[in-house]
Amino acid sequence: MIVHSPDGSVAASFDTRASGLLRWLVLGAVGCIALLLAISHAGAVGAAAPTTYDSTICINYFTCYNSGTGTAVSNTNSGYPTYVAPNTTGTGYPANTVVSTYFDPRYCDGVVSVVTDPSGNLIDVCAATGQRIYP
Repeated sequence: MIVHSPDGSVAASFDTRASGLLRWLVLGAVGCIALLLAISHAGAVGAAAPTTYDSTICINYFTCYNSGTGTAVSNTNSGYPTYVAPNTTGTGYPANTVVSTYFDPRYCDGVVSVVTDPSGNLIDVCAATGQRIYP
């Protein structure tokens, strides 16, 4: 509420100041609550801690270290990892594979492919017919 004094000046009444103070108090309380919520939700994010711990650390395919007893133990994993070599040739590409295609107007209406032959060597062929070309 605005109060006009006899000398013409304008002053705020107690009610206006009290409502402004109340507004600031409510705003401060809301800010504190928001801060508390933000802090409480800012905990560590990730997987939960394991409930049991494996004390065995494998060093290689034959030996493991048991950190609980401090001794070396044999690896109980079954079998060795297997590796199957890819069917590649000296170029690194498998046999009979299209490596790239390019345009050359001198051959096959311009469409030429680079492929590997059965031995893995790179050769040029006509993309439409498969006929080998010698550029």
